[in-house]
Amino acid sequence: MNTLFLTNENSLTFPTGNVDSKKEQISDKCNKVLILGAAGGLSDAFLKMLVMYSKMKTHRMYNFIKDAHFYLVDFNMRIGKDYYAEKAKGLSYTALSLDVVSHRDSLLQLINYEEIEYVIDFCGGTSRPMDVIKSLLECSSKKGLKYINTASAFDDYNEDMMQLNSLRENVSGKFTAIVNTGMNAGVVNWMAERIVKKHGKEGLKACHVFERDTSCIKNPEPNTGYIGWSVVEFVEEAAKCQSTIVIDGKPITLRTNSLSYNFDVTIDVKHGSFNGNVVPHDDAYRIGTKYKCDSCFIYRVNDHTEKLLSKYKDVWTAGNYDESLLGDTKFKLLDVNDPAMKDQITGYDLVGISAQYQGFEVIMYNKLIQEEMIKKYNINATYYQVVSGVLASFNTLIFDKVPGKIYFIDELLETSNVTKYLMEVLPEFKTVIRYKKHNDLDLKSLDGGKLKVDSDDGTIIKESSYKMLNIDGITFF
Repeated sequence: MNTLFLTNENSLTFPTGNVDSKKEQISDKCNKVLILGAAGGLSDAFLKMLVMYSKMKTHRMYNFIKDAHFYLVDFNMRIGKDYYAEKAKGLSYTALSLDVVSHRDSLLQLINYEEIEYVIDFCGGTSRPMDVIKSLLECSSKKGLKYINTASAFDDYNEDMMQLNSLRENVSGKFTAIVNTGMNAGVVNWMAERIVKKHGKEGLKACHVFERDTSCIKNPEPNTGYIGWSVVEFVEEAAKCQSTIVIDGKPITLRTNSLSYNFDVTIDVKHGSFNGNVVPHDDAYRIGTKYKCDSCFIYRVNDHTEKLLSKYKDVWTAGNYDESLLGDTKFKLLDVNDPAMKDQITGYDLVGISAQYQGFEVIMYNKLIQEEMIKKYNINATYYQVVSGVLASFNTLIFDKVPGKIYFIDELLETSNVTKYLMEVLPEFKTVIRYKKHNDLDLKSLDGGKLKVDSDDGTIIKESSYKMLNIDGITFF
């Protein structure tokens, strides 16, 4: 049963009868799930996975989805009646167009009127700032909702994360929320916790997040950069936001944006080293403040796009980004739903943790190849990594009984089945332990723009791959 209820952003009314002649009565007993940012790429990937599970009768999600009704909310007014016809095929849904920032009261009214049980928030920082998260969490507390988001901080990362931690301490009620549940933040925090549980906190000097994303198209246009996730959010991170790092457990905001700060990271023999920008990120903030160590996020996209970005290193400054300075340069999403682009997408996305102890380093990472993920799921690798963390958290909220509070995913390893759920959808992680020679990223050198990195790969004494190929009778990968 597919229904569509479109409103304009200036008014949101709730009819007492059917929305249109096709709408059937939604059962009071069904699972009611609200998805924010429903027209975006991440939601597109999430819906594809739900549609897949809706056809797998042996999967534990099958009955939940069969009895669920999804409210797909996005500010995008261009959505037409056929927009979700294929994306949500086989799902029961209602689609609404609503600007949740300008019309927050309407959003809360919708939650109350429809008696929503689950909220999955895919909105990025540009479309959903911290004060909206606060309203959603407070509403969840009062109504006993279950809430998930993929990221919480934006612009002033220190201030936003402090607000989130304050909410974690002060918002009470019989509700459960899991925040920062994507890949990074999210899965990388799970990786860090796995490493610390095995090797301990003692002697941990630093725990950095890194991402080497080579994803591009086979024949890129000269003045076009290619990104595997939100183009808007990518430019925000690169150009608008000040870099944020953690030194000795204390958050520090650097003087300018991520284009101004670089480090080299050595992964392993196969993948070698890369030079990446120091980008503000929720995950590094969480890791550094939790384990009282140094932490930052080091990120490099494909070389073609990096060359385009380098032109603006001395032009853009944090808080003074001017889009007109781009000239004829533009950025495009690696969109699997674009027939002309889909077969041209290539490369991989590799995301991991570098934990530096006294005398040795532990690296743990996940790597997904674009061609393989597109062929199997029709989802690009970057979005699939993010949606894996969301699916693991969503399963935890549905099937596990965890005490009510606001969680980060790294707090659920022992009280839930989140690891099992995650490894169903993201089954392979590689760990490398390196003695004597390791990445020694001196964050204190950043303000002087110095690099203090040992580029020698060192002696790899252990490599292991973790694979979970069959769970609950279902084979993955």
